[in-house]
Amino acid sequence: MRMPVPLACALIAGLAGAAPLHALDVGDADAVREAYLDHIDADADADPGDICVAADPQFPETAIVAGFAHDRGCMVETILVDDDWLAPTMASEPALELAGWDDADAARRAELAMAWTRFAVFAFRTAVSTANDDFARPDAPAFTAPTTEPDGADGVVVTLWVQEEAGMLPETEYNLWELTFDRDGAMVRIRVLATYVAEY
Repeated sequence: MRMPVPLACALIAGLAGAAPLHALDVGDADAVREAYLDHIDADADADPGDICVAADPQFPETAIVAGFAHDRGCMVETILVDDDWLAPTMASEPALELAGWDDADAARRAELAMAWTRFAVFAFRTAVSTANDDFARPDAPAFTAPTTEPDGADGVVVTLWVQEEAGMLPETEYNLWELTFDRDGAMVRIRVLATYVAEY
């Protein structure tokens, strides 16, 4: 059936004016900040400087967005994945899929799970790869380097020490985290196995 000319012209005009897919460059932090402020319908006087943004070439079309607080640093609020604003706990499956999770073997899935943990889950915090001076103190727990293990069902379990953002007290807090990713890349469990506070 032949489409009426006015309707055809209207459809073409609409398509021409539509935003292309992946129009936002996640590597452009200023563009991500602006898009986020639009997304939350922020006041015109909102300060983009209070928004922290991180991107990683390993995770296409993905950006981490955090709010800044002077006493806690940057705290993750949302994650942009493939033009969708997602809660941090819901973002791993689509982001890992874009990174090649579905076709990856066990070794590659372990690498991706660790990379996502460092980049997204603990963005703006410090994953401790080797024991620092705090772990040499007499009251310190035994230090273990970051590890990945299969969960027995094509998923991955990640364990690592994380140095939390410094607060106002003369101390540094470390948590030993365990995160489980299922066969689809969804983060299905996250828990703290141990906490260590180094006081000064």
